[in-house]
Amino acid sequence: KTIEYIALALKGVASQDLPSVFNGSDIASKDEQNTETDMVEKLASEWEKLDKLYGVILTNPVAKRASISQGIAFARLAKEGLASTPRAKMVIGEIRKRISTKDGLKGYLAPLFGFICGLLGLSARQTQRMYLYTASRDLVSAAVRLTLCMGPIAAVGLQKSLAPFIDDILESYADQKDLMKTHQSFPLGDILHASHDSLRNKLFFT
Repeated sequence: KTIEYIALALKGVASQDLPSVFNGSDIASKDEQNTETDMVEKLASEWEKLDKLYGVILTNPVAKRASISQGIAFARLAKEGLASTPRAKMVIGEIRKRISTKDGLKGYLAPLFGFICGLLGLSARQTQRMYLYTASRDLVSAAVRLTLCMGPIAAVGLQKSLAPFIDDILESYADQKDLMKTHQSFPLGDILHASHDSLRNKLFFT
């Protein structure tokens, strides 16, 4: 049951988030060597449009809150610990400034993850695979914390066994660029996720 849920949840992540991850990566790959101020502004403005559109696509309030929290944390990590080129530092710095000063900008994780990884030189396919891997790791970690049929040692084996499944999902969704075709393939999981705020006792923030 746990493995089946994880598999369905990963498909839901892929169908809902990978198009935005791809588009974020695609935006960042433009004019890779250009560090001029007007190019920094242009890249940040294109990301801004993607962030706002993703906010419309993502309707689950709990997922929105989690995505914003994770996105802002990832942007801070990228600026202070990952960005190794002047271009990446300038653009990520501009993004962080806009998130903190502009109404309507949130810094959702999926488009920001794709955008920042693109700035760091990763391909769209590499970025999407990493995004799915981290999602699978979080799901397995949650199962361990909830003591659902496994301990930490068994979880390592489960994480490894998910690798071929992640590749299969990637083949199905990696080339999906059209944000208008974004959908949630696991609506039951989305409904359960959205009910988190109504729980009396909570183990997880999100």
